[in-house]
Amino acid sequence: MSASLPYLIHLRFNQALIIVRSIPEQEVGLQPIPSDRLKFYGFYKQATFGECNTPKPSSRNVVEYAKWKAWYRVRHHSCMEAKNLYVNALVELLVEFINRYPNNQHHEFAKQALQSLEFNAATASESKCIYMR
Repeated sequence: MSASLPYLIHLRFNQALIIVRSIPEQEVGLQPIPSDRLKFYGFYKQATFGECNTPKPSSRNVVEYAKWKAWYRVRHHSCMEAKNLYVNALVELLVEFINRYPNNQHHEFAKQALQSLEFNAATASESKCIYMR
């Protein structure tokens, strides 16, 4: 019996969280740029908390306002869609790093991370379940 697609998406999202938390902090090419960090933040909040329900902070508080705006921008996505978007953003980051820095010391880390996400994607695509919103 195969697992349901939402369950497989959830597993893949959790794998992506593990990968993101284990990215070496000082690795410039592998760390997301600030705008991508905000994108990850928005997808993460939407995936884990649902629609943005916090009051809009003052734009004078630049960091909190940017985080709120990143979350608010993705409010129309379901939690499941946000999980998929988070994983897809990570896949794009890893592929870009692998192609741009083939001789980097963290190249193998990025390849293994990408393979672990692709394995979960292959498992999900083999599932006969169809996820409906």
